[in-house]
Formats: sequence, structure tokens, C-alpha cells
Amino acid sequence: MLNSIDTPPRKEQEAASSWEDPMLTEVFVATGVCILLSALMLALSTNWTVSLGPNAAFGLKTRATKSSQEAWEAGHRAARPVLVTSAVSGLVATLFCVGFHSANAEASLIAVVVTALFLTASLVASTFIANRRAKGVMICASQRE
Repeated sequence: MLNSIDTPPRKEQEAASSWEDPMLTEVFVATGVCILLSALMLALSTNWTVSLGPNAAFGLKTRATKSSQEAWEAGHRAARPVLVTSAVSGLVATLFCVGFHSANAEASLIAVVVTALFLTASLVASTFIANRRAKGVMICASQRE
């Protein structure tokens, strides 16, 4: 026979069960991916990235953006609004989803994965924007010569 000492109070059981939820790991991994994508996008939007110039390690690298310092700077500056807006909205959405994990774990996981897909699509779109602007700079430079 169990006495009151052997059975944990109901609130402790509920708290323990929410942390033992198998979906929790997936939510945390997806959240980590979203936070890393947002941090990458914010880093790409800084003046530091622009001042690096064409390099092999970091930046929105395409053939056009790596063609010259001027093309690199123009491309990164053109992509900056998309990068910043997407990163901030992605962070807000991720934190909002994680905050409501206890209400519905499956819905929270789906929302965080959708946010990760949105951030990935925004990163690809900003690369296209940077490439298009860099090509414009290349065309202007070739016409000047």
C-alpha cells in the first residue's frame, strides 16, 4: 500500500511529464537550428561582412559577388534588409513557439520547423538579391571600361 510519502504531488508529476515528452528533443533541436540560422543571417548583415571583401570563408558567395570588392559590398548591402527582417522575425517566431511547447508539443514542433524553412528560404532569397545587385555592378563596371 502506498502512503502519501511515496506518491509525488500532482503538480510535480505534470512538470516531470512535460520534460519527459519525447517531442521535446525535436523541438529543442529545431529551435537550435532556427537560432543558428538567425544568428548567421544577422552576422551576414553586418558591416564586418561587407568589409571582409570577397573571401572563401564567410559571406553571400556567388561568382558575381566575388568578382570585385565593389560587387561584394553592393550585394551584401542590397541583401541586408531581407537578412535582418528575416532573422528578427525568425527569432521571435522561434521563441514564441518554444514558449508554448507545454500547450501542444506537436504544433510547437511543426511551427519551429516551418520557421526553419522560412529562414532557409530567406537566406537563399537574400543570396539571389546579392547576386543580382553584384551582376548590376559588374555590368556598370564593364560599360565604364
